[in-house]
Amino acid sequence: MDASWAPELELPDPEGPVITRHRSNHGLRRALPFIGMMLGSAIVVLSYSMADFAVPGQKEHFAVFWVGTFLFLMPAGWRLLSHRTAAIDRYVLILGVGMFTYVPKFLAYPYRPAYFDEVGHWIQVERLTDDGLLFVKNNQIVVISDYPAMHMFAAGVRHLTGIPTIVVAIIMLVVLHAVALVGIYVLAKTITGSEHAGSTAAFFYSIGPGFWFFSSQFSYESYGIVVLIWGTAAMAKMLTSDPAGWTRTSWMLIVVFIEAVLVATHHLTSYMFVIVIGAYAGAALVFRLLRRDTTLTMGESFFVLGVAIAMTAGWLIEQAPGTQAYVAPFISGGAGDVVAIFGGGAGLEEPEGLLAEDLELEEARELFAGSTLPMYEIIMGFVSILILPLLALFSGIVQLKKALLDRAIIFAMTLFAAAYFVVYPLMLSVEGAEIARRSWSFTSIGLAVMIGSGFQVISHIKEWWKRAPLMGLTIVLFMGVLMGNLATGINEVYRFPGVYVYGSDTRSTTLEIQDAARWFQDTQGPNQRLIGDRTIQMWFNSLGKGILGVPDGGNRLWDFVLAENEPDAQVLHAARSVGLRWVIIDERQAQYKPFIGFYLDQNEPLATERVEPLPESSVSKYDDIDWVIRVYSSERISIYRLDLSAVEIQEVLATVDADNARRSDAAKAGLVEEAG
Repeated sequence: MDASWAPELELPDPEGPVITRHRSNHGLRRALPFIGMMLGSAIVVLSYSMADFAVPGQKEHFAVFWVGTFLFLMPAGWRLLSHRTAAIDRYVLILGVGMFTYVPKFLAYPYRPAYFDEVGHWIQVERLTDDGLLFVKNNQIVVISDYPAMHMFAAGVRHLTGIPTIVVAIIMLVVLHAVALVGIYVLAKTITGSEHAGSTAAFFYSIGPGFWFFSSQFSYESYGIVVLIWGTAAMAKMLTSDPAGWTRTSWMLIVVFIEAVLVATHHLTSYMFVIVIGAYAGAALVFRLLRRDTTLTMGESFFVLGVAIAMTAGWLIEQAPGTQAYVAPFISGGAGDVVAIFGGGAGLEEPEGLLAEDLELEEARELFAGSTLPMYEIIMGFVSILILPLLALFSGIVQLKKALLDRAIIFAMTLFAAAYFVVYPLMLSVEGAEIARRSWSFTSIGLAVMIGSGFQVISHIKEWWKRAPLMGLTIVLFMGVLMGNLATGINEVYRFPGVYVYGSDTRSTTLEIQDAARWFQDTQGPNQRLIGDRTIQMWFNSLGKGILGVPDGGNRLWDFVLAENEPDAQVLHAARSVGLRWVIIDERQAQYKPFIGFYLDQNEPLATERVEPLPESSVSKYDDIDWVIRVYSSERISIYRLDLSAVEIQEVLATVDADNARRSDAAKAGLVEEAG
């Protein structure tokens, strides 16, 4: 770096953060972001209206979306990255950016849960509100019953206000988006001592992966990430507060309370918070041993770390032991894919994260294969992956030159930021891509702090003719990162409304399915065990308040939906064992392949491998079976009741029972080894 380019930064001193002087409160400069917000919001609304009526192949709504987005974010970003902006303006702009980032998800699917997971969380709140019972099992998402904190909060708001759950969800998500960015601002400001660095970090986090859509889901992770951000800020407050008196102890107790909330909110988020606390404590210990930063107290740091580990492990063992089985396939699959990648590529699969689920699954291994995104977004999907390391490198150079890394808490966040790039190779595999995308929502917290601490140098350049172009370039790079993050993180079907797409969760939901689910609940009552395709599962588990029949490798319940012929004896035996009574068929399963690659479950036969839809007989097979009774029929949806008490069924099941009894007797006699 040029030695002349070394402006004095807003670094912490014993008196507290330095407040930059000579702030510009020029009326037009202050008003431009808000004018951009009004005009940009209107244009974004127009883009979603265009998408709703677009035919496949039309892409004009993408360009209109970006015009509206840039119209607000570019002037807002300029103000947030400028050291001349007043503190009150920073807060208002951060809140505005946070609320704006929720607008696209709301416009895509207003007043209803859209994604598979958020439908499960929505019904969990509904059931908690109706029954008042915690830890009620939900076999749509099997682990969420063990993490009820978000559901408790939403149900409490509903009880206090009387408003519907979906309205509670919308309000919560708008507030959470804004509060998340304020938390990043407080975190970065606490660590660096600079409100300018804080607002830069908040703006950078707002363009991060998942913040626009993934964190706009009504789910325990959207809630938990915000709690984690504020927990990270509270930990920084604890480590930078005056050890005299009760200040540091108060912050320590707040951190412990936040950890307690997190362990009851979301498994992965609570684990990540333990990692963050460990990074703080580890950096503090190393720096104390090296005598480079003696402002930190070891006792509180390791006490909080010990309590966090104990609470997280205790909850996992005592309350949520099923979580291990839930997350293990992702971990083992990701580890196996990493070995395959660095072992010569054997076993590589389609890179789901970069494909953003737009690909035709049989065209795997080619990035963005089959994507319906415009070419400029695809290009930025690749370019942004290169921009981010360059931004981090620039910030790292600034940190080294300004001796920022001599402070343990900045060093800890920089190490946490480095984890963002460590998982890059995982994007080349299916399981690994899921791990990478999930981890980025957390590690981008550290990356935002790093970017904030480094990029504050640009707006401190005294010569305006140097400062303005570099500020403009920074904003352009940030907007490129945003475009790339949306391209690699979410496909068109999940991002915009439009024509019906079978098996897509969002666009496969129809009023016909929802009406059938409501009829089912009204006429048959709750807690009926049923089976159907993925979209049927979403809405009959929620609106229908049913219980899903969950197939697995030894339980071929999916044959009730997928098979060409009537269920065989073993399938009927499995149905009786789990109490399955209802089968719901969508006739479109014989017309379309599912967008997500499978009809019911990722483990079903030929999942992601089918080249044709199911045969017509998979729909018509129940027409002439006496023990299957059609009780509901609409244009495309049929609901069948299984009469497992019928004479012919009892004869079949008796044969299975007799065969199982003979196998058991033989096993006891030591003639055969009974299968586990």
